[in-house]
Order: sequence, then structure tokens, then C-alpha cells
Amino acid sequence: MARCGARTSFLLQLSLLLLLCPWGTLGCASVVVGSPIVPLGSAVTASCTVQSELCHTLEQAKVQISWMLDNEPVVGSQHHGLGGTGVSNLTLPHFNQTQAKLWCCVEWNGTKQRVGMAEIRAGYPPAKPFNLSCVLNLTDYGLTCQWEEGASSHLPTSIALKCARSREQAVTGCSPAGGRSHCTVPRRLLQLYRHMEIWVAATNALGTAESEHLYIDPMDVAKLDPPALQTIQSIPFQTDCVALAWEVSQSNAHMELQCELRYRAPEDPAWALVTGIVGRAGTTQCCGFLFGTQYHFQMRCRRSAAQGYWSEWSLGRNYTTHEKGGACWQMEQDGAATTALIQGKPRGPCPPVWLLRVHHTPSLLPLDPLLGYSIGQSPKPLPSLPSVADGIEPFQQYNISLYPLYKDTIGVPIHTAAYSKQKAPSCAPKLHLRSISKSSAELCWDPVPVEMQNGFIISYTIFWANSTTEVSSASVNPSLSSFVIRELKPSTLYKVHIMASTAGGSTNGTSLTLVTTVLDDIEVQFLFLTLGLIFVLLMLLLICFHKNGRVKQQFWPNVPDPANSSLGKWLPAE
Repeated sequence: MARCGARTSFLLQLSLLLLLCPWGTLGCASVVVGSPIVPLGSAVTASCTVQSELCHTLEQAKVQISWMLDNEPVVGSQHHGLGGTGVSNLTLPHFNQTQAKLWCCVEWNGTKQRVGMAEIRAGYPPAKPFNLSCVLNLTDYGLTCQWEEGASSHLPTSIALKCARSREQAVTGCSPAGGRSHCTVPRRLLQLYRHMEIWVAATNALGTAESEHLYIDPMDVAKLDPPALQTIQSIPFQTDCVALAWEVSQSNAHMELQCELRYRAPEDPAWALVTGIVGRAGTTQCCGFLFGTQYHFQMRCRRSAAQGYWSEWSLGRNYTTHEKGGACWQMEQDGAATTALIQGKPRGPCPPVWLLRVHHTPSLLPLDPLLGYSIGQSPKPLPSLPSVADGIEPFQQYNISLYPLYKDTIGVPIHTAAYSKQKAPSCAPKLHLRSISKSSAELCWDPVPVEMQNGFIISYTIFWANSTTEVSSASVNPSLSSFVIRELKPSTLYKVHIMASTAGGSTNGTSLTLVTTVLDDIEVQFLFLTLGLIFVLLMLLLICFHKNGRVKQQFWPNVPDPANSSLGKWLPAE
């Protein structure tokens, strides 16, 4: 009996192996689903076909097909086809799982054997990515973009950053790795200083979603490397002003930059910010510092076009201002007289005595007497310098210096230029024509000498007119010595003059006559080139006609002489 039981058990195990082998029952069943990926909550259809003649252990038995969703039984319908084929159909009206395995089973020896399987996934179309932003790295000129993904779709989703250059097809700029939400577009796919279209595309089996499209010039989103503060020093040595020198990194050296400086003392709760620092590299001056105080300085820059991102703040640099204060006061010109005004509450120890010295600008010779005032520590303005006094003449420029007087020495002064009274300049600059075209003219002039200014030049005004139009004008900054008049008419005579102005009046210069050209230089060159080409073509045609008999025959064929024809020699019989 023991042998019989052992033999029966061995036969059951052998039959089970046959079911699980490729040539057993697993090889005789197939499961087909309507779609392996469906929207979450939608219906799923499937069918299982079992061919009995291919199932060695089921050939003599009636096939009973059942279904299991993961480990839960589900009910389907069954019918028999030709040749002992068993077919079962299944409909799941609402598939609410994100992932499951659907098993087709057959009844054998009182147990269910899994003979076929299909994996089903469910989810949603991809959500729209949002908050797309990009930064251009000037070290390798790669464009790094980042974004935020929407809600999970529960399905495998591919993310790609798309980019399109002007008039070109879109390409995949980069694809994030490891489920990240950022990637970098290489330089070879970018076009700098021209606008590109950039967006994020999320794709799965149920659809595609795109973020909002960015239309940017990559250089407009460049993030610069931070500048480096080189030196900090007082100017002059005993004032509350400092000069800072900085330089930019090599990647930013060719750009015009707009920079900001911030500083604070250890006890300050917030940073003081200095804006409007323009240039590639150089120096800048800041005032208003406490004496004998340590400050921490940092700087950052961006492109001067006011676009793109600020660089990170530079490495900090500490500097301690000088102990003695020589800049408690600021000199200001009020037009009629010069007044030394206090800049604010004195910071640090201000000396009790100040000395005032006046120099004539052209000669730089000091005038006597040397004026001194005792002002103490209370903030108040120094007296006006009336038009200060013997030797002070109107309409003459003077340099005024204010010296702090200490116990044992005179400190470093502050300076300003001043007039006791101003009037119109003695003369205006003489205009010179630097270049002219059919629609513009560039003018230049020499500044009015200081001894003939009679005051501070506040502006130059250029006037021009032709014989038919009203007079036009333009105001020019006094620091400039050239100006371009635009939108002139071709081949037209214009009268031009310049006016120099001070707070006391204005003076006109002599008139300059100019005539605009008919054509620009490029147009003249093009005209001569065209005429030259026409002349060359005509010469070539004449040579061809002269040398080539066939061409001559086409244009000037030989016409027979009627007198030499046979008719011409024929005479009637009578």
C-alpha cells in the first residue's frame, strides 16, 4: 500500500510539471485583452482560449475555464468551439486598480491551474507641466531648464524638453534622468541672441500634455558668474568715502554689466544697497560710512540690458574705515554764492575748526586772507561766501577747499568749483562737419574754454533748418562734443548753429551751411558697380558679334543681288 501511495503521488507531481512546462497546458492557452492600458475606472474586456488537443493532460477531460484578478476570482462566460477548443470571455465594467494581473485558469484534478496571464494598467493622461523656467550657464553655455510636474498619472510617462529655433522643426533638447524635473540643453542646439521656443512635453499611453511655451533669447536668461572685489580704500584717506575696485570673470568680460553693491556693519540689522553701477570692471565710490567701523562688502552683476538673472553675491570682503573724520561736510553751489552745507549728523569725531581756502581756477593761486570758522559739533551750515570778499570777481570760476583743522595737523580737504555770479558764455563753440550722407550729418565742436564760460555750461542746443521747414532743435549734454542730426532730406541745403547755455544766459555760435548728398556712399558704390557691369557686358557682346560669323549671319544675313539672278538675265524671244 505504501508503494501504491508513493506511485500515485509521483504521478500527480509529474502531471503538474507537464501543466507548467511550455509544452504542457501553459503552451495551449492564450489570453487577449482589449487594451493592456486603460483609463482608470473604465471597462476592461478579455478572452481566454484553451486548445485541448495541445494540452496533454486535458485531452480526455472537459475544459473548465475560470478567471482571477490577482488573487480574487472573477466570473466570465464560457463556450466551446470547434475541435475541443474552450473559450471564455470576461468583462470588468469598472477597473479601479492602477495595476493588476488577470489570470486564466483551468480546473484539473479539483484544483485551479493558471495557464495564461495578461497584465493590465490603468491611469490618467499626463498632467500639464507648469512653472517652466530656464537659466543659461555662461561657463559651458548650456541652458538648464526646470519645471514642476502635475498629479501622477499612475502610468509610465516620458518627459522631454522640446526646443525650436526660428524657422526650424522642434527637436528634443534633453530628457531628465531618474525622475528629475530639470535637464540641460547643450550649446549646439541653442541659438544665442535670437528667440527660441521652449516647452516641456509629457507623454504616456493615454496622451500628451505640454507646458506653456517660452519664447526667449537664451542670452536674456543668462546667469553671470559673480564678480570679485579686489581692493577697498578710503578717498581721501580721512573721509567717510571709500573706493572699491572689482573685476569680472572671463565668461562675462565681453559684456556690459549692471552691478549692485551691498554692505553693512556687524551691528546693522539690514544691508545698505548701492545700485546703478555700470561697466565691465573698474572702480566705484560710496560715501556715508561711520569712522573707525568695520564693514562687510559684497557685489553682484547682471547684463546691462536689465534682463536675465543676477549673479550670486560675490565673496565678502571686510574693510575698516579710518578713525578720523574729514568729511563731515559737503560743498554745494547755489548759483549766487557758495555755501558749505553739513551732509547730515556728524559721524565720528568732527574737528571743531574748519579752514576755507579759495583758488582761482585758471591760475590755482590762493587768495588771501585764509578764512577760518569755529563750528563745534552741532550740525549747522557754514556762512555763505558773498560775492567772500576782496579779490572775488563775478563770472570767474574758483576752486573752494574746506580743510579740517586738528590739534597738531590739517586734515585732507574736500573741494568744489563755484562762481559768485554767472552770465551767458562769452562765445559758443565753433561747429565742424565730421561726416554727411543723404539723411544725416555728424557735427563736432571744441568745448568753450573755462575762462570764457562765465558759469557752468548746463547744455548745448543744436538748431537746424532748410528753406522750407520750421527750425528743429536738440539739447545735448555738456559733457559731449559731437552730435548726429538724423532724418534730413537728400540733396538739401541746411543752416546749422549751436547755442551754449549757463544758469545766467545763452550765447549762439556762428552758422554752418551744409548740403546733404543725393546718394549714400553704399548707393554710389552700387551705382558705379552696376554701370561697370553693363559696360563689360556690352563689350563682350560686341566682341562676340565681331568674331563669330554665325552670330553675324543671324543679325545681318546676306541678301542676294537681284541683278545677278537668272531672271535678271532672261530675255523674251521677241
